[in-house]
Amino acid sequence: KQKTAHDVTGWLEFRLVPSRSERLVVHGLRISECCSLLIEDMQDTENGHRVMRLTRKGGKRVTIPIPVAVLIALEAAQGDRTEGPLIATRDGRPLNRHGATGLVDTILRHTKIERHINPHLIRAPVITDGFEQGLPGRDVQHSAGHADPRPTRSHDLGPSTPARHL
Repeated sequence: KQKTAHDVTGWLEFRLVPSRSERLVVHGLRISECCSLLIEDMQDTENGHRVMRLTRKGGKRVTIPIPVAVLIALEAAQGDRTEGPLIATRDGRPLNRHGATGLVDTILRHTKIERHINPHLIRAPVITDGFEQGLPGRDVQHSAGHADPRPTRSHDLGPSTPARHL
């Protein structure tokens, strides 16, 4: 059986974030959004919940609640640091999308997956999971940061059914 982006996503952090809805928040981010996160972006609390503030594609600033399991992982990435990039290289610089591609390639080698999967492709299984959970298309679209429903539909890897329309 040929391994897919869904297999990589499963290996990456599904053990770390148990709830599918929580994974949608994290894995629904574009790689550029993940790489640009600063520690300072996840220090605020709203209505009793920790939130992260990030800039989505097109420069739109959004605030996203951080589920507890995700917060634990983010705080582990933060370590003792109080500022700077959340995901940093060994020398402290922010990881960029090219570096993220290298990390995914390393994971692929460790999991013996023999095809190239770029980090952006990892979004597709997350969107598919949203639909498979029965989330409304509008909610999946919003979580993915899509202004238009068409890209959300194109990322859905699930079987086409008459009930699955945005």
